Amino acid sequence: MESHGDKKGRFQKTDSKVAIDILKLEGIIQSKPISIAICPTNEENHISVSLENQLLIPELSIIEKKDKYGGKQYAIRDLELTIDEYKFTSQFNVTSIYLNEVDIILGLSWMETLGAIILNMKKKFLTFPYKKKQIKLQDVSMKSDSEDVSSEDFKDISKMISQEDQKSRQKMQKEFDKVIKDKEEEISRLRDHNQKLLFQIKKAKDRAQDHQKIEEENRDLQKKLLELKDDAKKQEETIRNLKNAKDLVGNKLVHIQKRTSKLLGSKKQVEENKANTNPVINTDKKEVNPANEQTIKTPYRHPNYKSHFDQ
Repeated sequence: MESHGDKKGRFQKTDSKVAIDILKLEGIIQSKPISIAICPTNEENHISVSLENQLLIPELSIIEKKDKYGGKQYAIRDLELTIDEYKFTSQFNVTSIYLNEVDIILGLSWMETLGAIILNMKKKFLTFPYKKKQIKLQDVSMKSDSEDVSSEDFKDISKMISQEDQKSRQKMQKEFDKVIKDKEEEISRLRDHNQKLLFQIKKAKDRAQDHQKIEEENRDLQKKLLELKDDAKKQEETIRNLKNAKDLVGNKLVHIQKRTSKLLGSKKQVEENKANTNPVINTDKKEVNPANEQTIKTPYRHPNYKSHFDQ
């Protein structure tokens, strides 16, 4: 805990607030008696700079924010205030309050937390429900008078409270019925949406099954294609082998033809050599002279034979 009495410069330049109070009360903060004004014209709760400097406020409880004019403003959160039997904790803006000459201003935001209230401006008191009983806050100017609330006033108060409670119950019932109706409509919309989602899920499953079938067919086709490719490779290999065999046979035929030609040439040469070395004279051939019709025998000469007389 840290006191901020030594940090008077922090809150001294804030603008003063002009408030119209309807009740002035007495209360206690940290065992210090304080003066309180209820001002519904103020939106928020306020605490004076002088009182803030007297209190022990934790550093973490002081926050900085902007006011409605965009200026810098400080506030104290979680500050407990006691008024007779009534205790509450709230946030208070630190403000220079001089006009009202009070320490605390309770604004409209505080009054809205009370629920159903009864405000008697003539007798200057405020009643509201608190912890299952009615709290009465009396203006300090009326406490000096020993005037108490009469039984008629209590009857009127009870009647007004009963009416307010009935109105509140009726209003709550209407709001509850409206909420139930809205929820039922929302549930109906959600059911329709769920039905649509289920239908879409079913369609997606069907598409997935069809897609699975197509994938299986594609796998079968790919398998067959691979088999065809393998067969084509085998056939190409067979064709290459046949071409190689054809080339080999062709080479062998060429070789055979060359050898045959060589053999034929060799045979012809042998025959020619044989004819040249052994000429044959055939004496059986006769030449007939038609003049005397006598047969003249001439020796046979081989066409290739040449004697020394022919040279």
